Amino acid sequence: MKKKVAKGRRWEIWLEVKNNQKIATKKSVSEWKKWTLLKEVAILQYLENQQISFVPKVLDNGDGWFSYVWIEGEHFDKTRELNPESRNQLAFNLLDRAYELDQVWIIHGELLRPWTNVLVDSDGEVQILDFERGEMGNYSGKNMKHVAQRLVREWILDVRSVKSLGWMWIEDIHLFLVSHLQTLMIDTPI
Repeated sequence: MKKKVAKGRRWEIWLEVKNNQKIATKKSVSEWKKWTLLKEVAILQYLENQQISFVPKVLDNGDGWFSYVWIEGEHFDKTRELNPESRNQLAFNLLDRAYELDQVWIIHGELLRPWTNVLVDSDGEVQILDFERGEMGNYSGKNMKHVAQRLVREWILDVRSVKSLGWMWIEDIHLFLVSHLQTLMIDTPI
């Protein structure tokens, strides 16, 4: 039996169990918004071909819908209750995920917003969802920059550190942020 579990402006998600596995189906809510789901499917399939495993795995798709293996987890915002060290480790994990997306030229499009598109699964790994606003192209570390901006808002990085990034290449930004987060892992409350 299918059950509606989420609804956005462009889509709704239905959940069902097949062969002891939870399967989600994301459907367009209107005819003219189908293209966003088609784009999301193309991006997710490309990421799978690039062996990126922290995004939904598309099982099937059709006109205005696609199905994928449901990802169990908590929204990143709900990790506020964790101790500072665990929370910093998740921030580090998210930063690595953003770096991996930048390396394969996929821009998520919504990593600057609240963390509703970022889940922490039962293994403590960061999973990234909802690529309907995503784009393909080299934007020189846009995901990394968005995550860094969000980490500033969450008081993990300071503004001067992020501003010093300037026009660095993706690898330089990644090395800077990773080293900065590692120094904070010990004593920075989140």
